[in-house]
Amino acid sequence: MLFGTFDFFIFLAVIIILNSILKPHKTFWRVFLLLISIYFYALIDIKFVLLLGIISTITFLLGLSIKKKFAFPLGLLLNLGTLFIFKYYDFFRVTAESFFASINLNSCLPYWQIIFPVGISFYTFRMISYLFDLKRGKYKAEKSFLNFSVYSFFFPYLLAGPIVRANDFLDQLKNKSAVNLEKATTLFFIGLFKKIVLSSWLSSTLVDDVFAVPEQFSLIAILLAVLGYSLVIYCDFSGYSDMAIAVSNFLGFNIKENFLFPYKAKSITDFWRRWHISFYSWMKDYLYIPLGGNRVSKFRSYLNVLIVFAFSGLWHGAALHFLFWGLWHGIGMITHRIWSTVLKKSTGFLGGIITFIFVSFGWIFFKAENMERALALIKGLWQNTKVTTIPISVILITTLITLFILYEEKIINKINKIQLALPNFIWIIFWISASVIIYKLAPNTVPPFIYFSF
Repeated sequence: MLFGTFDFFIFLAVIIILNSILKPHKTFWRVFLLLISIYFYALIDIKFVLLLGIISTITFLLGLSIKKKFAFPLGLLLNLGTLFIFKYYDFFRVTAESFFASINLNSCLPYWQIIFPVGISFYTFRMISYLFDLKRGKYKAEKSFLNFSVYSFFFPYLLAGPIVRANDFLDQLKNKSAVNLEKATTLFFIGLFKKIVLSSWLSSTLVDDVFAVPEQFSLIAILLAVLGYSLVIYCDFSGYSDMAIAVSNFLGFNIKENFLFPYKAKSITDFWRRWHISFYSWMKDYLYIPLGGNRVSKFRSYLNVLIVFAFSGLWHGAALHFLFWGLWHGIGMITHRIWSTVLKKSTGFLGGIITFIFVSFGWIFFKAENMERALALIKGLWQNTKVTTIPISVILITTLITLFILYEEKIINKINKIQLALPNFIWIIFWISASVIIYKLAPNTVPPFIYFSF
């Protein structure tokens, strides 16, 4: 049961009604939030619930013992070790086998058939941030296991973020937050539209085919597909984040924005302040700053940036093309830092265009199945002599999607103003009609959310 499906709409309608009834009764409300979140995750695989239950329970107990020397390193070992086993062990095993084979030795590492738990990269990061903040004395350990379990399992952000900090969520669990339901409704349907229509349509009609076999397409088709994937991944991931934040709002929680119109960025540094904000701030607070941040020499701070972005690449997947994608952005960040702080230069009016081209080129490595496929597509950018016909409809829709993204902020603000001026029953009818139109416009096949793979 994924965001945007008919089953999810039924599920959402029921829990919103029950949530409003139970919210005045704090204990019953929290139990309700936990049970619906466990149910939501169990629909994917009950074993994933067991794994997260074990991790969150041990993390909770270690949080209570954070003043003891063993607690913090053991918590890091638990969460990073779990992430390594489920996400990186097979890559490590295959790499080790190749190495030992090259020197005529046999690897002794066992083969494990491991099922990748959806959301593990996100919830292990939430657990780690909780332990880090306790260690730093930012807040006291949560004493209620029920509260901590709700934080661990809360279904809107469970599968693909945002990476919500414990203090932000737990404070709202104990104290009611003011939520703007009109803005939340707009955010949900904008997110739904971006995923169900824009991202899915462009993936199925252009991007996936070109990235799969770039040798069969012309230079123009490849360029359009690269541009298309920049639009696809934004609409897909920000669409999920929009819906996750909106559903959290419906249940009474204010979750910080995760995307802030990143393709309006004037530099690569500005881009990362707007793209996957919760992840970037996590990397900054729990990796970059512990490494020394910018409090060290310039060379060391540049090295820290490379380490952080190499780690961010590998966080997305244990593969060379993800590592390169991370290093690409790390080099871009260092270059911009030297340009703006050492040389005292400005990116000027071309900054936005340069940033978009730089980011779009990097997405080639992110999207490709492996490094060989990425290089094959790049090769097609300057050695391609094929001539293939691109349907006018593809060019037109790509243009319309680009314009939508450029004016997204204004569109959202306009809808919010209109919504506030209408009686409640009118805008309810409006959104019901909008949802019907969205599904009518959607392609026959809607791909899964991209970040479920991470």
